[in-house]
Amino acid sequence: MFEWLFVLLSPVLPYADAQPQKDYVGLAAAEAAYSALIPDTAPVKPKVPTKDCTTCKGTGRVRTGDNQGWTKCPDCDPELGQGTSR
Repeated sequence: MFEWLFVLLSPVLPYADAQPQKDYVGLAAAEAAYSALIPDTAPVKPKVPTKDCTTCKGTGRVRTGDNQGWTKCPDCDPELGQGTSR
């Protein structure tokens, strides 16, 4: 009879060997400090004039990844080397 009563009341009765609840305040503080150190954006690499670019060697275009075509060079800007004419 007592066994049946213990089974019924087991969710209510505290356990003697129950694990203490973990304190996550230190963990949350460490994650907040780490996320504050991470930069929001990656540093932007300045573009160079097309004639000085080492990636495309002054052509202004590079091969695509599949080597099937050409695309605009990501490292240079053709307008940087030109002066403004009127």
